Amino acid sequence: MASDYEEAFPRALVPEPPAGTRPSRETMIRAARLSAAGKDWGPIAQELGLDVNQAANWPFYYPEAWEAIYIRAEKEALDMAAARATESLLMSTLGAADDFEAEAAARALLAQRARSLPRLRPRDTRDRKGRIRYPPRPKPEQRVPDADTLKLIYNAVRCRARARDWEASAQILHRPVEDVWLLPFDYPWAWDQIYARGEREVLAAVAGVALKRLEEMVRSGEGRVADRAARTILIHQARMRRRRTGEETESSSRQDAENPVHDSSSPLGDLGDLAVNEDSPGDSAVDEEPPPPPLPPEARGRPP
Repeated sequence: MASDYEEAFPRALVPEPPAGTRPSRETMIRAARLSAAGKDWGPIAQELGLDVNQAANWPFYYPEAWEAIYIRAEKEALDMAAARATESLLMSTLGAADDFEAEAAARALLAQRARSLPRLRPRDTRDRKGRIRYPPRPKPEQRVPDADTLKLIYNAVRCRARARDWEASAQILHRPVEDVWLLPFDYPWAWDQIYARGEREVLAAVAGVALKRLEEMVRSGEGRVADRAARTILIHQARMRRRRTGEETESSSRQDAENPVHDSSSPLGDLGDLAVNEDSPGDSAVDEEPPPPPLPPEARGRPP
C-alpha cells in the first residue's frame, strides 16, 4: 500500500542514491535543523564535514525520511523563534524608555497569552452522543517515554520554552547534549503534548509581568498612555473570560488579532471586544423585539 507521500510524489520519480552514501539519522537531523534555521547547503556540508553535492540531494534521494525529519526541525525552529520573540517583547515591556512602546509590547504579550489557551467548547469536550472526549492516545508506532525520560522531557521543555538552545539546556540540566537534543525526534507525541503546556506556562508568567507593568502605567501615567493601558487590561480580561468559557468565535479572534486596541476620545475608548454582555448572558435577548407574526394568506397575495 502506497503511503501519502508516494501518492503525492510517485516513487518512480525518486532518483536512486549512490550505494553506501545513506547518512545516519543523527546526521540528517543535524542537517535538517541547520536548514530550518536558514542555512544553505554549502555551510551545512562544511559544518558537518559532508560532500555538498551528496547532502544537497538528500531531499530527493530519501524524500519520506527527509520530510518527516524536516517537519520536526521546522516546528522546533518556529517554537524557538516564538520563544525568543516573547523574551524580546518582555524586555521591551520592562525596559522601553517610551511608555507607548512598552504598552504595545505588553499588549502583544497578553494577546499571545490569550491565543495560547485551548478553546473550551462543547464540541471539543463532548461528542454527538454527549460522551466526554478524552485527549488523544498515542498510536502504536509512537514511543511512550518511561518515568525518567518523561522527567527529562519536562525539564528540557521548560528550558526550550524560555529560548535556551540545546547546549544551554543540557548545561542547565547537567546532562550531555546527546541525551537531550534528540528528544523531540525520539518522542514526538510526548514532546508536542508537553511543549504546549510548557509554552502556556511561560506565557502565563510573562503575561503577569506585562499586566503589572500596565497597572503601573494606569496609576502613574497621564493622558493617552494611561487610557491605552486601561483599555488593554479590560480587553485582555474580556478575551480571557471568553476563552475560558468557550464563547469566543473565529471572527472575534480574527478581529482581535487585526485590531486589538481601538483608539477613541472617551476615557476608555471603543472597547470593541467588550461589546458583549458576559456577566448576564440573558440580557441580550431581553432587549430584542419579538419577531412579527406571519401574514395571513390573503395578505401575501395567495388564496387561502
